[in-house]
Amino acid sequence: MRNTQLSAALLLFAVAGSAGAHDLFVAFSKPGTAAGEANTALVNNGTFDESAGAVTRARDLVLEFADFTRYSFRRQGEFTTLSEELRSIHSYLELERARFGDRLTVRLRIAPETLATVIPFLSVQPLVENAVRHGLERRERGGVLTVTSIDDGTHTEVIVDDDGVGMDPDELATLLDLDAPSSHVGLRNVDARLRQLYGPGGGLVVETNVGSGTSVRLRVPKSQPQHETARA
Repeated sequence: MRNTQLSAALLLFAVAGSAGAHDLFVAFSKPGTAAGEANTALVNNGTFDESAGAVTRARDLVLEFADFTRYSFRRQGEFTTLSEELRSIHSYLELERARFGDRLTVRLRIAPETLATVIPFLSVQPLVENAVRHGLERRERGGVLTVTSIDDGTHTEVIVDDDGVGMDPDELATLLDLDAPSSHVGLRNVDARLRQLYGPGGGLVVETNVGSGTSVRLRVPKSQPQHETARA
């Protein structure tokens, strides 16, 4: 039991050090957060603390992290289903909840009939990450993240809303410009991929203003026979 749990913790840190997971690595190393406390409870000066109540939570977080990285770093397939992407988003948000504690509230409003919709791989998850890191993390009290999917006849719409800091509309136009430097790379890349696949009108629709949060909407056809999904 001790060796298994300790090995799992070390595996978490090893994976977290890879590209794209640096922020989560920092979170699991930071004292005073739920994630940091779970890690401290699991490994204390190289020994396993069997009496710590956070052990079960730490183990669960290791498993969530494994699911998150397995999906995010998979090598095959340009398309997936909304259901598969939401499963990875769930793992990501469990990790962020450990970091934020009660500062992060998540609401999912998913129409069941949209779950089988084929979407570009990693087209929704970056929107969620962007909302957490650029919208809610910058606000001391955190906030609310809402992910909604709507069956709109021939299309599925997915909306990611946050009530965070928002941004100036002019800044938004700059960050979506492929030739301009930006820290919102995920948002920009998703927009460019959608436009490439579905035409100039198929990109993201973003509504935001300073202090008013951000709403990001994507719209994909429900029928895409030319696009096959790959199993993760």
